[in-house]
Amino acid sequence: LLEQNFYQTELKSARDRKNEIFTSRYEGKEEGFAEGLMEGEIKGKAEGLTEGEAKGEIKGKRSGIFTILELRFKEVPANVVQAIESCDDLGKLESLLKRAADSENLAEFKKYLK
Repeated sequence: LLEQNFYQTELKSARDRKNEIFTSRYEGKEEGFAEGLMEGEIKGKAEGLTEGEAKGEIKGKRSGIFTILELRFKEVPANVVQAIESCDDLGKLESLLKRAADSENLAEFKKYLK
C-alpha cells in the first residue's frame, strides 16, 4: 500500500510537471505570436508611411514641373506630360524641376527627359 501511494504520488507529480511544461509552452507561443504580430504591424505602418511620403514627394515634384512649364511655355505637349508622369525617380524629377526653370525653350527641356 505504501509502495502504491508512492507510485501514485510520483505519477501525479509527473503529470503536474507535464501540464506545467505544456502550459508554459502554450503561453510562450501565444506571447511570441502577439509580439510578432505587434512588431509586424509597427513595421508595416512605418513602411507604409515611408512609401506614402515618397509618393507625395514624387507627386509634388511632378506638379512643380508642370506648373513651371505651363507658366513659361503656356502649353505642355502630351508626350512631355507622359514622360514626366512615368518618372518615379525623385532625383531625376528634382533635376527636371530645375531644368524646367532654366531651359531656354521647351525643345531644350525635352532633351533632359531622356
